[in-house]
Amino acid sequence: MPEHRGHGYVDDLLARGTRTLAEAGLQRVVAATDVANVPTANAFLRAGYSETGRLFRYYWRAS
Repeated sequence: MPEHRGHGYVDDLLARGTRTLAEAGLQRVVAATDVANVPTANAFLRAGYSETGRLFRYYWRAS
């Protein structure tokens, strides 16, 4: 919802989800987003994720 953007909620949600997976014993957590989704990519970086590659056809686009 647009009215909820820009409040930093994603940082708390991403931290909680990552922590939950780590507490469950996962050694590695991988996340992905479309290369054009800069806000989400930035949230991953703020959470400590590192960029390992880029896939420019993340979604199948009907022509």
